[in-house]
Amino acid sequence: MLIKRKKSKEFIQGIRPMIYAFFVFTLLSILGYAWPIISNLVFCLIIAAAIYFSLIKIEYGFLFLIFEFLIGHEGHLFELAGLSLRLSLFLVVMLIWFVQKIIDKKQRRFFAQFIESPGLVLFLVFFFVIILGLLQGMIAHEPIFAIKD
Repeated sequence: MLIKRKKSKEFIQGIRPMIYAFFVFTLLSILGYAWPIISNLVFCLIIAAAIYFSLIKIEYGFLFLIFEFLIGHEGHLFELAGLSLRLSLFLVVMLIWFVQKIIDKKQRRFFAQFIESPGLVLFLVFFFVIILGLLQGMIAHEPIFAIKD
């Protein structure tokens, strides 16, 4: 009984900061809805924090993404020029991850082997289809909608 009580106390102490962060995040969203300049400022601060912590350890950047996914609202609590926080966080964290992989000397061998493998052809076809879809979306609709999708 004492062990269960001790574990539940540890769990509550561990989750308490997340609950506080949720309420602060929601309160800032409400304030941002009333005053859009606050929304833009908070958006930039969150992205800057995600960049900083992702550069320290990439897992911290993924924690930003997970937290934003758990909050919900499809990433539209904070937007800047039509770009949602979810999309921006995803792009920032993935870009930092990709650059770190390219810089890593162990990964250079992997990329060299990948260039020589038949997987490159599949990747290029996949990349071509994605670019083609993006261009078609930009031509047929507003460019911001193509980027959002």
